[in-house]
Amino acid sequence: EPEQVLGNPSFELAAASWTLNGTENIRTDQSFDGSRAIMFTQEGSKAVQRVFLESHTVYRLHCHVKGSIRMSVWSDSTMVAENLGDVFDVQSSTWKNQEVDLEVGDSGEYDVILERDNQGSPELQTSGVWVDECSIYPATSGIPPYAGSESYKLPPNRSPWVPPPQLRGTDGKIKNPSFEPLNNFRWFVSGELKFTSVDPLDGSRSMFVYPSSTVASQTFYLTKDQRYRVRCYVRGPGTLTMEIIFKGNRLSKNSVGPVNPIARGDWGHTNLVFDAAGITHLLTLYNDGDGEVIVDFCTLFTFSGALTDPELS
Repeated sequence: EPEQVLGNPSFELAAASWTLNGTENIRTDQSFDGSRAIMFTQEGSKAVQRVFLESHTVYRLHCHVKGSIRMSVWSDSTMVAENLGDVFDVQSSTWKNQEVDLEVGDSGEYDVILERDNQGSPELQTSGVWVDECSIYPATSGIPPYAGSESYKLPPNRSPWVPPPQLRGTDGKIKNPSFEPLNNFRWFVSGELKFTSVDPLDGSRSMFVYPSSTVASQTFYLTKDQRYRVRCYVRGPGTLTMEIIFKGNRLSKNSVGPVNPIARGDWGHTNLVFDAAGITHLLTLYNDGDGEVIVDFCTLFTFSGALTDPELS
């Protein structure tokens, strides 16, 4: 019989086995099963539990929920599975099923995070945000566990993304454009630094840029008066701002330019064109929006097109 991985999965033992951030209540006035459930009182409220998962094993994280919840599984600072508000009905109940399936690569400790997240639509939370009767079960001979849908939904094996020809040269100025876990990361990052291996565009992971928190920068050396274009690929509800700094002054900036969709899920790209004012320049990436943005494959090459500065320097 498959073993339940989570401790205190229905919050019957109050907060035992879970780490809370202080804006959650274990209550008895609503529950899906048993006598208690957890209520998330404000956006960002979360419950976290660390579990041990075995390598090369398929697992399902499942909860019964009310309201909009982000459930995710993390290995250190990298998210390996996520479900943001994708639910389906429970028969004869106002509660909903929410689940995410994942295949674990390496055995080890993983963080399960349940977090209140309205996806930018506060009306989703008007009836309260609750979670009860969660579980993580391993697959048994490919048969789904006791909770949730009748078949597993693992991420599809997509063919590798191929960058446009003009972005494949060896003379690109940005090093480690896809934020891969290299010994020399190349980027200087202040604030919150996290990654996701869920639907990366290029390589094994993409980087989160959180609003009013994450700032990533890289210095490079250019030819004075030469025209260049920065291109970053992004997805998510937030807004990526790109700035070029020369001698401490902003040379060019883009936080309002369009995101041009590509034929790859929710990914699109945003550009910044500028003329180099000297040799040493700094590229800075940050987020002025209300939600997170995920960024991948940032490049800087010479460019022969028009100078387009969405926010005049």
